[in-house]
Amino acid sequence: MLAGLLGEPGRLDADGVRELAGKGMRIGSHGWAHRDWRTITEGQATEELERAHEVLGELTGEPVSRVAIPFGSYDRGVLRRLRHAGVTRAYTSDGGRARPGSWLQARNSLRHDLDASWIGRVLDGPSLGRRAGKLGMRLYKRVR
Repeated sequence: MLAGLLGEPGRLDADGVRELAGKGMRIGSHGWAHRDWRTITEGQATEELERAHEVLGELTGEPVSRVAIPFGSYDRGVLRRLRHAGVTRAYTSDGGRARPGSWLQARNSLRHDLDASWIGRVLDGPSLGRRAGKLGMRLYKRVR
């Protein structure tokens, strides 16, 4: 959830968040205002990684400790900030299979136009060449 955009047209409001949490959905943060966490100021980082978690935690009655990184844009500075903020799992838009137990998790965006072949490719896993490329990109993001 983008805590700073709750109630905006086309977005969930506070009651919607409470309802999802009440139905057993785990609520995570996507930050405050969908900013690139690699380029934010310290003040914006406080809003994105602390205030957003506080607002969502107040609505759900549970601590918020999972995030989906906006734009999939991260580097070692972002990862350090997330660990310092107590994030227990960070989701990226790197795509591919989730790795059980991993702190940094790939995620896939689901859209209305995806077909069975796309789902099959995700479930079957990428080819060796594509897997090597994805691994290289994740490594590059972590060390830049």
